[in-house]
Amino acid sequence: MRARIVVAALGTAALLATGPTAMAGKPVIETIPVDEVDTIDCGGFVLEDHVFGTIKSRFTENADGSARDLVGIRLRHIVTNPQTEESLRSNDVGVDKVSIHPDGSATVMQIGLIGNFRIPGQGVIAHESGVSVLFFTDPGDEEPDVLFEAGPKDDLDAALCEALAP
Repeated sequence: MRARIVVAALGTAALLATGPTAMAGKPVIETIPVDEVDTIDCGGFVLEDHVFGTIKSRFTENADGSARDLVGIRLRHIVTNPQTEESLRSNDVGVDKVSIHPDGSATVMQIGLIGNFRIPGQGVIAHESGVSVLFFTDPGDEEPDVLFEAGPKDDLDAALCEALAP
């Protein structure tokens, strides 16, 4: 879901803001636990998206000022309507390849399953997976340019709002 884009954007901004953190060519490996609750505004009601799991970062800085971060995503979403207590679940798994350029811009390639929500007995209501390539002009860029997309891209929020409506 949108958590993947937010993770990529925040990760890129954090890496650009911290400056040199590793010797050229030697990766710094960090596992980051995730346990957050976001909201999805459905107009007349709100859904809660509990996201939990881990993100594993393998960050390498190069002598020319560029850097690369290979980020393994292993997350789970449980989206719940607090009014009805009904919920749907999905994995969010894949790899984000972040390339930070010497000028401060960054390219992020997201590969994997972002969301696959099913209703028991009805099947899949929304699915998003594949490859996306995003370009961030600088650490403050909140609206990256989409350079490439492939794979099914359903509107997950709209489908969840409809499926979990009171």
